[in-house]
Amino acid sequence: MSGPSGCGKSTFLSILALLDAPTSGRYWFNGRRVDTVPPGDKARIRNVDVGLIFQSFNLIGDMTVYENVEYPLTLRGDRRHGAARARGRGARPRRAVGRARSSVRGRSRAATSNWWRSRARSPAVRRSVLADEPTGNLDSKSGEAVMQMLEELHAGGATICLATHNPDYIARTPRRIKLFDGRVVD
Repeated sequence: MSGPSGCGKSTFLSILALLDAPTSGRYWFNGRRVDTVPPGDKARIRNVDVGLIFQSFNLIGDMTVYENVEYPLTLRGDRRHGAARARGRGARPRRAVGRARSSVRGRSRAATSNWWRSRARSPAVRRSVLADEPTGNLDSKSGEAVMQMLEELHAGGATICLATHNPDYIARTPRRIKLFDGRVVD
């Protein structure tokens, strides 16, 4: 998904993530009309079916990266000893994250930690990933590693909805949506 700043990309992702409601029209998620879903069920849907990568960090600040990954797994009832930790440290996401992480070492410890914490939960949820400018504050090598991780998740069957300004990343997507002034124009 692309479009100029302020065109509605983040709002659109918030609607897809069941965090916001559309002002008009209807939206179905997995065959269910969203406007009829109670708030508690929306939270469960987000926890099980949707991985979110926000522009801002939106995570629990006093948790480690792995604890932030584990937390939604624990909420969904995955309490087997070490299961959540093992899934949070899964091989494919860990490899991709490791590639990108090695290229951000020149940043301050706090900036690196915040970046990884902000993106840590998404690989643990593989059905849908909503990514709002996940490469926006990264150098090209780190951005490439993140894009490769998203492409691997997509190849594995996940639906990826990526909002970006980067024309190279847009060109790599199989389907494109262009927004302008809050409307889909292409």
